[in-house]
Amino acid sequence: MKSLDLTQTGGFPLEQDWLAWMQQGLTDAVNALGGARGAGPYILTGCTLTMPGGGGLIMSTGWLWYNGQITYCVGGGYGGGALTGTQTVGMFYTPNNSNLTYTDSGAVLPSLKDGFWAFGVNADGTTTDTQFPLTNLQPYIKDANATTIAIIGGGFSGSMTYRKNWLDNTMQITGSIAVNVSAVTATGALTGPTYYSLGMLPAGYRPANTTPFSLYYRYHQAPILDDTGLDHITIINGEVSSSGYIAAGLIKAASNYTLTWNTIIPLD
Repeated sequence: MKSLDLTQTGGFPLEQDWLAWMQQGLTDAVNALGGARGAGPYILTGCTLTMPGGGGLIMSTGWLWYNGQITYCVGGGYGGGALTGTQTVGMFYTPNNSNLTYTDSGAVLPSLKDGFWAFGVNADGTTTDTQFPLTNLQPYIKDANATTIAIIGGGFSGSMTYRKNWLDNTMQITGSIAVNVSAVTATGALTGPTYYSLGMLPAGYRPANTTPFSLYYRYHQAPILDDTGLDHITIINGEVSSSGYIAAGLIKAASNYTLTWNTIIPLD
């Protein structure tokens, strides 16, 4: 890493070359750390979205990584009104440069470079160096790739995908399973709601406390009844245990069914 030994006495010969040397050292370090995930845009800290009671979105202040730069975000808001044409909610960069007067030439030049990002309505929905849609913005500290595991049980099968967000210490899990009622019932279970293990998460991906979540049956397409004939199956209870097991409370039904889920699990 580039650095200057500033402990030496006798009058350091400060020139533009040495300032450029120091700035390049900082730039190299920033790009080595930030560039590990690519050009971005990524949230480093803050930039949390909330939805006020009257609708719309509010973004808090924070810091962003985009195209080799770490830049402050002042936040902003979107009132929730209808968008027209190519409009979309997004981020905008505003330069905030300052001038310096140069001693030898007397020239006044915008040499102090700065700027900030703000949240609002993007007029044309395009991505450039100074604007991008909100959907492009992702947490920086997040697993680059999701991990998918197969789910195979006695009478049910499918797959599940999980990915950790290291920034806010949460985990997203998505998946689906097809339940063969005859095969599952033949195992001697499903006389009522019975929890079945769908898989196990590795260390570092397990919640501190057992956390419930929901699995959904898309009943609007083809409603099915449970085996009592009284209730339609709509939502199945699931949970992620602190030991890493993911389980679903499968219900005996009048016919086979498929469950899907997509949820965020806090890990602390």
